[in-house]
Amino acid sequence: MRGLGVLFVMAATLFPSAPAAVAGTYDVVSCRAPGAGGVNSAWAPLLSALDGSQQPEGFDLIYDCPGASSQLVARSAARAGQDAFWLHSANHHFTAPAGTAITKLVIWRWGQLVKTDGGMNDWAVVAQTDDGNTPFEGCTLGAAYECRFGAIEPAGSLTNASRAEYAVNTAVLNWGVSCVPGDGTFRSCQTARQSDGYPLASMIIYGSVVTITDPQAPTVKPGGPLLATGWRRPGDILTYDASDSTGIRSARLEMGGRTARDTRACDYRRPAPCSNVAGGRVSVPSGVPDGVLTARIVAEDAAGNPGVAERIIKLDGTPPTAVLERASGRWIVISLTDAASGVAGATLEVRKNSTEPYRTLDAKVENGRLSAKLDRGSASRIDMRVTVRDAAGNVTQGNPTRLTVTSAKVGRRFRKVRSGRVKVPFGRVSTLRGRLTLSAGQAFAGQTIVATAAVRRRRAPALPAGSAVTDRRGRFSLRVPAGPSRTYRVAFNGAGGALGVARGVSVRVPASSTIHASRTRLPGAVRVRFTGRLRTRGEQIPGRGLVLILQGRERGHWRTFADTRTNRKGSWHVSYRFSGRPGRYPIRVRIRRQSTYPFELGYSRALIVHVG
Repeated sequence: MRGLGVLFVMAATLFPSAPAAVAGTYDVVSCRAPGAGGVNSAWAPLLSALDGSQQPEGFDLIYDCPGASSQLVARSAARAGQDAFWLHSANHHFTAPAGTAITKLVIWRWGQLVKTDGGMNDWAVVAQTDDGNTPFEGCTLGAAYECRFGAIEPAGSLTNASRAEYAVNTAVLNWGVSCVPGDGTFRSCQTARQSDGYPLASMIIYGSVVTITDPQAPTVKPGGPLLATGWRRPGDILTYDASDSTGIRSARLEMGGRTARDTRACDYRRPAPCSNVAGGRVSVPSGVPDGVLTARIVAEDAAGNPGVAERIIKLDGTPPTAVLERASGRWIVISLTDAASGVAGATLEVRKNSTEPYRTLDAKVENGRLSAKLDRGSASRIDMRVTVRDAAGNVTQGNPTRLTVTSAKVGRRFRKVRSGRVKVPFGRVSTLRGRLTLSAGQAFAGQTIVATAAVRRRRAPALPAGSAVTDRRGRFSLRVPAGPSRTYRVAFNGAGGALGVARGVSVRVPASSTIHASRTRLPGAVRVRFTGRLRTRGEQIPGRGLVLILQGRERGHWRTFADTRTNRKGSWHVSYRFSGRPGRYPIRVRIRRQSTYPFELGYSRALIVHVG
């Protein structure tokens, strides 16, 4: 005999969103339960019998979710003179997906058993698990007249009077009514009282929440263009198939510390809320760096269990760069770089002016350079167009540009930039000056030049350092505030078919310190105390301080006579006893370049000590 079982699990989430469930569990909601919206997609009607036959005329199975009453009813037929066969049942039936178990039930219900006019008790109103012999609630044989449990709920309401909660461990629940004659004979059961047609056995479910525990992870099989051999680009798509008995609620692709998601629609009013996925698609997450990366593909089932597959992907989303290095005489040399997949090929086209079509030169790509010899004309006066491809298929095409940073203006003086470096005195504001031109030397006016700067210290970040617009002659200037040594990157990002270009300039600032002496005129052999403070322009001094060297000039040479260390505020002091030999002695502080302090080798002013 199959009994009657009802399962209700508190809904943690509302359809169609995924539930806020503990990993490995989820809730299925029905009828009036929170989140179900008056819908039943979980409980099914079930007529059963020991002999395998069915007798629908002996029972009323009413599924009114959704409906005006919003309830599920299983009862003996409310018709006088109608009988139900021996060991026949009408049930509300809940079946968990394969491989899962029902572990908790919250239900709002009402059940009742009434004896016949003649005093017979032929019915059972029972909630049972899948073994059919384990009732955990109901009215069974021998029950008192008018056996009841739960409470009758008006339409649209739920109260604690009808609520019950059970811990179970089963795959199937049945809640219903069964014909089991109390005298042990194999006879039929009267379904309703003859006097008023009132059903003798009734079971009503107003709402339920069924908690399902799923111990199994889904299977996931990735594929698609992103997993093809060789270098791939961020626009390539990952496809995947994923399956689980409860369905797949989401998938995600984890790469380079970033995540992209494919969220699926799920209905947590069904025992298996989600569908399986065939041909799902996930894009590469935005912001993933180039390089050889581990891609982690994770598919989650309805209970949040993850199925994982990992693949190694070589990703390159950055086009190569082309920078004009030389254009003089008949030779053109262009530097080609691609940090990830590498340069796969390049072509160079030239023309005398914009009225002529481009012609392709016989160019050679070797050791990161494209070099070509002009067939006619001067390389410094010719238009160029370069096309560069990397191994991932990224392409850069355009006209090479030239960007030069020529000098730094300090006050009214100009200091030339040599080998990418320029020295600026401590505490002085300066202006970097440069020019942007096209490949044939034409001024490129109205273009934005942007700069970033990093303090010359290990792991210092590059921060925005201003911008400028080129004038009609292609010239620009960038203000450099007073401060420590910094490395500037000055860049044109490309525009109107002109390729971008960047240059690095190291602005070197010597260290500086004050210097004082306790006395500068000595009658003979006397000890002098020297003091001072290191100038910092707001830069921090290491906790142990910095080493300083005191030097004196004698016989045309600077000679070290003492060293000391500053405190954390930059102050220092040292004593020295002069021998008393008459003379005029210049004294200065030498501050060496130190890795923890972003200034170059520098000196204090020289003070004069007179002896004798």
